[in-house]
Amino acid sequence: MKKPVLYIFNISHYCEKARWALDYFGIEHEVRHVMVGTHRRIAKKLGAKRGSVPFLHFGDLVATRSSHVGVVAHCAHDDQGNGSGDSARLAVARNSGRRAGMA
Repeated sequence: MKKPVLYIFNISHYCEKARWALDYFGIEHEVRHVMVGTHRRIAKKLGAKRGSVPFLHFGDLVATRSSHVGVVAHCAHDDQGNGSGDSARLAVARNSGRRAGMA
């Protein structure tokens, strides 16, 4: 599976919280800085219901809000031992209101 991609603004404590959660749980990820205004189009293109940052593109799902990114990071950390990614996908689905596996 490709690395998760975290979309953030340069200066935002919510974005820092999400990035710190991924770092804390040792989740390798790519950070992409987005400009104000374009972030909504990117989020919509990826299938997110909300257009606010931070959002984490994880496989075919998107986790929005820093607290949801933290939950996904925790679950992905737990999944690293078995390599399945199932609990992280379920966490994304629960927190985004979408069923797992749906884009």
